[in-house]
Amino acid sequence: MQRQHKPDFLGIGLHKGGTTWLFQQLKQHQDIWLPPMKELHYFDRDKAYASPNFLAESSPLKRSLSDVEGKMRVAYEHLQRNRERGNLQAARWWYKFLVGRCSDNWYRSLFAEAGSKVCGEITPAYSILNKQSLLEIKQLNPDIKIILMLRNPVERAWSAVKFNFLNLKVGGDISSVSDIRQCLDDPGMVARGNVSDIIERYQSVFKGNFLVCFYDAIKQNPNVLLSEICGFLGVEPDRFKENIASKRVNASPQAPMPAEVKTYLTDCYVDMLAELDKTYAGYFHHWYCKVTGQPASPAGPVQASLRL
Repeated sequence: MQRQHKPDFLGIGLHKGGTTWLFQQLKQHQDIWLPPMKELHYFDRDKAYASPNFLAESSPLKRSLSDVEGKMRVAYEHLQRNRERGNLQAARWWYKFLVGRCSDNWYRSLFAEAGSKVCGEITPAYSILNKQSLLEIKQLNPDIKIILMLRNPVERAWSAVKFNFLNLKVGGDISSVSDIRQCLDDPGMVARGNVSDIIERYQSVFKGNFLVCFYDAIKQNPNVLLSEICGFLGVEPDRFKENIASKRVNASPQAPMPAEVKTYLTDCYVDMLAELDKTYAGYFHHWYCKVTGQPASPAGPVQASLRL
């Protein structure tokens, strides 16, 4: 019987939290299939979410007409480029993405080329989905697995500010504390920083199929983290075409965090980190100690991931 294609897993996380690293690693695995496009934004397409809503319109024509962020234009450019290069399989995928009417069946069809491989997609913004949207995901595939990439929320927030201001040239002046505070107080930024809430919501729906991974492990133990992710997905850890686990990707430019901003972010997250430290310890303990200036308790190796 032909397999009904639907994602076996979703990668979620925080802006500047390691999801691009995850995407690039899993693209290298011979038994995993990912769409050519990172961040499909299917489940957060509702305009109520503080995220890109370029799939809010089910009609491809209406999507094109309302394409303020240029997502559909970029997709068309990929289609043209792959056609010109003779990459017909990739061109077909981009064509399907562009002209299909947005629905669950259309979304499933985006994974049709996976064959017998484990398949999934990575959209960080799924971290802000409400419980109703999570239940809709579970209805699409009751056995779906979730990989959440997390980073110290203080460092993550500052990295996101730097990326927005210096790479994307949006949001304001990196030397202006007022501009930085405005960026940090954006509803989308705030929602993505609420790590406790994200964990609680996802664990309540996907308990047992929920893996929390830590950005710190990408630097300290990337191959260990990758091996644990492979075990979670049910694939062998030695089937990568190339070992690029230590390669740094999508880095933000260097810029010192103003003391006033550091104090503000510490005040925002210290209580949450204290609770996470108490519940899970591990990297949460290191994050809490770092933002409070306390020495971390001596212990053995910190777990690269937690299955919840």
